[in-house]
Amino acid sequence: MRLNILAALCAVASILWPVPSFSGDLHQFDKQANFKTSGDFVRGCGGPQVSTECLTDFVMTDIADSESSPKYCLPDTSAPSLAQGNAKRTAIVIRLVTWLKTRPEYSKKPGSEGLSAAMHALYPCR
Repeated sequence: MRLNILAALCAVASILWPVPSFSGDLHQFDKQANFKTSGDFVRGCGGPQVSTECLTDFVMTDIADSESSPKYCLPDTSAPSLAQGNAKRTAIVIRLVTWLKTRPEYSKKPGSEGLSAAMHALYPCR
């Protein structure tokens, strides 16, 4: 009974308070990004530790760029725990930063553009 009430409450809440969608517009997230330029992202997210802000910008760019063509195929980051999933995402972010360090033409562009270019270059679908 409680589960049914909770499910109904969640359904109503999802209608009344829709979650904004960034899918399909790479630049829609730029204003909320923690790192405004790709250069800022490189300076702040090079590892070996990667902050929550770095992971957030990476994930939000991935969501915003999910409708891109051609597509890219990131490694699976699912894991039994959040810490294990974040370790996988951290490895991806560090690899993206390494790629961006060799491409200064992205340093002054929005972080989303640099991250998108790196994801497309490093993780093409096969």
